[in-house]
Order: sequence, then structure tokens, then C-alpha cells
Amino acid sequence: MAKSENSTKIPADNGAIFHPETLPKVYALELNGDWLDPVVKHGQLGVYSPLLSYEPGDFVAIFFNRRYAEFEGTNVLMKRLVIPPPPGLDFSGPPITGDVSPVIVAEQLNPRKQYFYKCKDILAIHRCVGWCDRGNMKSIRLTDADYQAIYGQQAA
Repeated sequence: MAKSENSTKIPADNGAIFHPETLPKVYALELNGDWLDPVVKHGQLGVYSPLLSYEPGDFVAIFFNRRYAEFEGTNVLMKRLVIPPPPGLDFSGPPITGDVSPVIVAEQLNPRKQYFYKCKDILAIHRCVGWCDRGNMKSIRLTDADYQAIYGQQAA
């Protein structure tokens, strides 16, 4: 298991971890580093939702279990998804066990590097709907499909 360079640090202090089930329908995480340059700059906010599907090329927040978080130094990373989990894999179901685990592939852009993560170490993957500077959240515009997936109704 190779430790990711420039990981987003949300510390797992005192045994606590940042758990994806505690998050609202839409939330923001601040990028701490330049590994997504030139697309995203250090200090920008990524706006995420646990309710949206993701596909290769999407920016995502990947949430890891406690064991992996202790190794990585954080339990959430912001990356671009290259290869998603296999179809039908449900992170909210029972934990994946055994010696063989499916993987995802995600990448950073600066420097360009890909990482393989075992699905058994992942709690959730949330898609980024956009990036903005702090204090400018109104610049994020959801597509009609994303709005309906999150709020269950058409955008006004």
C-alpha cells in the first residue's frame, strides 16, 4: 500500500474519523495542496453530494475506513476517478472480506500519478459537483439532473 502524496488532511484525532454517513445532501471540502492543479487550486472548495452517481473522469471524495486512515494520515482524499468500483458494489452493505478485493483507480494531476485503492478500505465515494473560492458558493450551478437527484424535484 503506497501512501498518497499531498493527501487532503482531515485528521483522525483521538481515534475519531470523518464518517461519510454524518454528512448532509450537499457539503464542501477545502482542497489543501496543489495536486489537482491546473484544474483546481489550493484553498478552493469542492462541493460534493453522496446522492450522485460518479463515473471515470469525475472528481470525487474517497472516504476510507479507520484502518486505512491510520496508514494514510487522513480518511478522505480528493482525486479524479479513473476506474470506478465494479457495478453493483455497495459500500453501505456488509464489509468486503477475504484475500481478494476489487479496486478503484484514482489520480492526482500535479504531478500526474495514479493510485490503486482496495474497495474493502473504502466507506464511500462522493462526486464533486463543482469548485469555487471560499465565500463564493453561489458560483456553483447544479445540472437539472443533479438537482433532481439531490432534492427530489425539478430546479425552480
